Amino acid sequence: MAKGDTKILDLWSKGKTLEALATEFAKTPTSIAHKVVRLGLCKDRTSVNLENQKRGGGIIASNEHDDFYTVYVVRNPNNKNPIYVGQTQNFEKRRKNHIRRFSKHLNGEMPIIEELETVANYAEARNIEKLHIAKLSSQGFLLLNVLDRDLCKKTNEKNMVGAMKLNEQLKLLAKGIHPETGEVLDDNSLTNKPETIRLLYDLAEEILQYEKPNKTKHKLQPEERRQKNISEGKPPKSHFPWSDEEKQMLEDAFKNDSDVALLANQFERSILAVAVQLQKLGLISEEEFESYRWRQQSA
Repeated sequence: MAKGDTKILDLWSKGKTLEALATEFAKTPTSIAHKVVRLGLCKDRTSVNLENQKRGGGIIASNEHDDFYTVYVVRNPNNKNPIYVGQTQNFEKRRKNHIRRFSKHLNGEMPIIEELETVANYAEARNIEKLHIAKLSSQGFLLLNVLDRDLCKKTNEKNMVGAMKLNEQLKLLAKGIHPETGEVLDDNSLTNKPETIRLLYDLAEEILQYEKPNKTKHKLQPEERRQKNISEGKPPKSHFPWSDEEKQMLEDAFKNDSDVALLANQFERSILAVAVQLQKLGLISEEEFESYRWRQQSA
């Protein structure tokens, strides 16, 4: 257990409030509330609030509205066009994160981030998010979170339909059948010669191979990967390998401050990615790691 966590355990057991601990550690009361739950001192944020009130403190942990999901849109500040649609349980945190990321995408300009709707559960938020994405896409807006995936998919599908149709027509010719009328061609027709038949079958297969989507991906350079992650609303170093130096820095930083959310921001990775490394380094238990994974899936 980190030194800071041990001190929190000690002060909390002595009846200190979240506000007092926040002052002691120079952190926000909400951050301390998160640690109190993570350390197993309270079951959840509701119980943290109740206990804090008994000690003379205020309602702190409910400020993040954990039971609500916000659907939002990110807009280009120059023309107000939408460039990204998303949903989150913690809108303020996501807003700050997107300002940092999309500012880089917009050459330093600050994006406009608007709340669209607030609902009570993830399933509803996800459905509303999809509806807004579909609506904006149908209006001709190219959203960064769907552009690469959907546009390329539709283009490949269109090409494959045409290739399959031509493949069928060539095979019909090879069988001595007119592809448009269905009539059987004359035995003396050029298409009924053995060498022509072989050529037609070869062409039919080559067309399908030629039109198949190329699965060979261009290997992105580190800076290209960073920019791609940012444009997709991911942490800049998402899916980057951890260097030995970074692992040592993470271990040192965790021992000084075990707030995983802050570490994720510092190392430009997701909370789950940081939690994975912390577990590999033996700094958090499997139970703690599972709690972070659950939170990531719920966000």
